[in-house]
Amino acid sequence: MKVLLVPQGEQAVLTHLADDGSTQSDPTVVEDPVAAVAELERNERPRWVWEDTSRIYPRLLERGVRVRR
Repeated sequence: MKVLLVPQGEQAVLTHLADDGSTQSDPTVVEDPVAAVAELERNERPRWVWEDTSRIYPRLLERGVRVRR
């Protein structure tokens, strides 16, 4: 499973994707993207899709969240 993360200010939109890239869920706005990533990483270990790692990953690392590759 893949999860698309699109930052929107302090929030983010998460969408579950199938392996072929088609959507498997409606987009969900999350107030705390770092907490949402941590929870999904613990429970589902998805493959993450985002546009710019240099923009997103430092925010995760600041709060001790790492994602599997």
